[in-house]
Amino acid sequence: MQPKRRWWQAWPVTDQGPTASEPSATEPVSEPSPGPVPPSAEHARLAESRTPDSPWRIWGPYLAGRQWGTVREDYSAEGDAWSSFPFDQSHARAYRWGEDGLGGISDRHGFINFGVALWNGKDPVLKERLFGLTNGEGNHGEDVKEYWWAVDGTPSHSWMQWLYRYPHEEFPYARLREENRNRGRDEREYELGDTGVLDDDKFFDVMVTYAKQGPEDLCITVAATNHGPQAAPLHLLPQIWLRNTWAWGRDRRRSTLHQLLPPTLSVGGLEAVECKHGLLGYYYLDAGDTTAAVQHYLDELKQTPGDQSLMYRLASIYERMGKYNEALELIDPIYKNEPDAKDLSAMAFELAARAGQVERARAYMNDWLKRHPDDAEGRAALENFEKQLSAAQKK
Repeated sequence: MQPKRRWWQAWPVTDQGPTASEPSATEPVSEPSPGPVPPSAEHARLAESRTPDSPWRIWGPYLAGRQWGTVREDYSAEGDAWSSFPFDQSHARAYRWGEDGLGGISDRHGFINFGVALWNGKDPVLKERLFGLTNGEGNHGEDVKEYWWAVDGTPSHSWMQWLYRYPHEEFPYARLREENRNRGRDEREYELGDTGVLDDDKFFDVMVTYAKQGPEDLCITVAATNHGPQAAPLHLLPQIWLRNTWAWGRDRRRSTLHQLLPPTLSVGGLEAVECKHGLLGYYYLDAGDTTAAVQHYLDELKQTPGDQSLMYRLASIYERMGKYNEALELIDPIYKNEPDAKDLSAMAFELAARAGQVERARAYMNDWLKRHPDDAEGRAALENFEKQLSAAQKK
């Protein structure tokens, strides 16, 4: 779902960061006053994210790597979390208090989740979550028996990378359990690398990358590299799903997921899913060939020149591709037709600025402020834009 566009804003960041005491749920949170230009775009995002419910905090790496075998899902009378919800049941039972996945993200409430599932054609189940040993199975207690790395990330979650290593051969679940169970406390742990399934580099490295165009507009790529000496099959299955909050009788909100099909989905070469949640509203997950989508809209515009809906959609694609000049030429006539639409004015201003068309960016903002002189947010955006230009010229 495309978020409502906001003006560029830059708030001062102090060494202290957020206030020492967080505001209560009933205490109103006041917006800080515009201040010096932040050193980077990430500083600006952080300055806008002083509270947990700030827009840039809505989506992040909140999805657990393992929900099974935790006290959060312990429904046993004796308090045995490991036996109450073992790994072998994790693919067949619904969690109650959270979800898990590989390299995944979720909204800050954990209602809508995205993660990557893998299958090498040999495992008995999809690789959807991290595997490990329970307290009774490991010679040193509970321990995850996988290889993964949080490669990179910004504090606002505007950029995240996660790497997972997946063997070509069947994952040795039984061997890891048996060998570690038979070892004493004074012996080293038996790890995945000791089983031999990764020998001769017979594994895939799967990199999941997230980049935010805006607080609720994410671009996701999943790239797999075969390090082995021979070709090997790998099924990549990006997944979006809802945490089951309705089966327990305490949440009456009904949420849905369904595939978008023609004529609702009008873009060729694209697959899309609509997610509707009772609290969060609508989100859309789409995947496909960007080049094909661009060509589709170009062909449609030849048939119906000036169709502003098509022009806006194509401009949004160009913007995500970093083709700001092309996007601006499509947005400009739409904005001139609706000069009092704040979202369009903000989009035109941003596109011109990002395309390096300084005078044009000024013109858009000044034109807006002539008709809306009391818009303090827009005026602050122009002031900060000028400060950024001045700072760049001094370097």
